[in-house]
Amino acid sequence: MALERVECLLRELRTKRGLSQIELSKQLKSRGVNASQQLVSQIEQGNKPMSRLIWRGCSLVLGYPMEAFYEWPPNLEQQAGES
Repeated sequence: MALERVECLLRELRTKRGLSQIELSKQLKSRGVNASQQLVSQIEQGNKPMSRLIWRGCSLVLGYPMEAFYEWPPNLEQQAGES
């Protein structure tokens, strides 16, 4: 059984904090995380996966736990147990 794709919630969390993509990119860069505005856009559109470093950086900048950045299918645990 194939796993369902998870949804990245970066755009929603970023806009809740009132930051633009450029502002998020600058704040990440100030913490040593190289993520351009273009990369942030690609992640938000689902075109690029978020690396662990960017994921952790976004967690620190936006003040959300890392688990909040993805919407996991409700049956993901059930699917994992069936394999």
